Parts: sequence; structure tokens; C-alpha cells
Amino acid sequence: MTIQLSPNISEAERRFVRQLPTLFDADGEMLYQGRNTVKRFVIEGKPLIAKRFKKMDLLKKIELMLGGCKAKRAFDNAEKLLSLGFQTPKPLGYLIDNSGYSYLVTQEDTGIPLLDGMNDLTLRGANDITLAEAFADYALSLHLAGIVHKDFNNTNIRFTRDENDGSYQFSLIDINRMKFHDSRPNLRVCLDNLHLFSECTDFYRAVLSRYLHQSNAFTQQLFESELKKKQQHDKRYAQKKAFTRKLKNCKL
Repeated sequence: MTIQLSPNISEAERRFVRQLPTLFDADGEMLYQGRNTVKRFVIEGKPLIAKRFKKMDLLKKIELMLGGCKAKRAFDNAEKLLSLGFQTPKPLGYLIDNSGYSYLVTQEDTGIPLLDGMNDLTLRGANDITLAEAFADYALSLHLAGIVHKDFNNTNIRFTRDENDGSYQFSLIDINRMKFHDSRPNLRVCLDNLHLFSECTDFYRAVLSRYLHQSNAFTQQLFESELKKKQQHDKRYAQKKAFTRKLKNCKL
């Protein structure tokens, strides 16, 4: 068994991480069950999130030797994000058991999925900022710091809104697939990353426009060109999903 724990966590939290292979199936509140399984536990009155990744096959074991399993990558990426000043649930530890499962334990993120707020484009006051504008600024701040989240979808991006000044704060979850550059990637990489968070809706258009303006890169020609690229991306994605579903439903 392999285990790594964050410093400055309680002894009860340490015991919980160590005992997780035994506790995971028997206890906890189910939040998601699919390829991976996510549960919520309460330890010393604190809600914790435990994610069990799919059991490692030969390919996953090779990945582990080369760069670490998904749980380790998510743990390391969380520490990196926090060190750079970006919000993500604080990691408590990760564990790989002898049967091939890996587990990640973090604090709970109580933010709202961006998906749930994407229709909110209404200004609430003269000094307010819309969610779309705030998110565009946030995405740009990530890219300026060299951060590219490869699963940058609207459920892995969470937000909270300050009711006093209307400002938004964002955080990231599901961060085992990330790339950290030494500086901002080129604009093509950044705009391709934006393709991932939404379909080509009015919200997407508002984000793209703000992002390009704040990058001092806006031209109407570039804006229209990016919308076409986004539509092509969405078409390819839909075709890929349809093909995958067909394969799953195919009876051999």
C-alpha cells in the first residue's frame, strides 16, 4: 500500500485516509458512481470528499510508474494550485491499496457548479459584474499563470458570489489532468481550452468576447473565426460521443 498525507491534518483525518479501503464501501454518502466513485464522509464534524478511481489495469500501472496514478496527480496538482493562489479543495492525502484502487481525500467544495449559473447574464447593479465577465477574467488569470485544466468543463468549475459586493470567486475540482506551463501558453492553446467549458451559447460568446478584449486580442474577425472553431469542436465532440455510445451498445 502507498500513502501520502498532507501536513497539519488531524490524527482522526490521518486514520480515516489510512482506513479508507475498508471504510469506503461500508460507509459514506454516495455523490457519484460511474467510472469513478465519489462519496462524502463526516470526520470530527467536518465533511470530507473521498474519490475512488477505477482499479488500475496494466496501462494504468505503467502510467503510475511514469508519472503517478490519478489520485497522486490530483493531490500534487491541488497543492500546486493552492501554492499559486488558486482555489481548489485542500487535499488531505491519497492512497493506493494492494488491490489496485487509488483514493483521493479532500475537503469539501461547497461552491455552485458553473453549469447552474450560466444563464445569469443580468446586471444586478451599476457596479456589478456578470458571471460571464467574471469567469472570463478568471480563465485568463489561470492562463496567465500557465495553468491549463484539461477537464475544464462547467461542472468542474465552481463559484461563489459575495452578496455584499456582487463579486465572484472560482475554484476547480477534478484536477488530475492539468498542465502547468512556465508562462502563459500561446493564444491558440488558451482559446482551445475555452472550448471545453460550454456549448456555443450566449454565455460562451460573452466569455469569449471578454477574454479577447482583456487579452488585447479582440478583433471582430478573430471573434467570428473562434465561434466557427468552437462550433466545429462541438460537432466533433458530439460525433465522438455518439460513436462511443454505439460501441457500448454493440452486442458482440
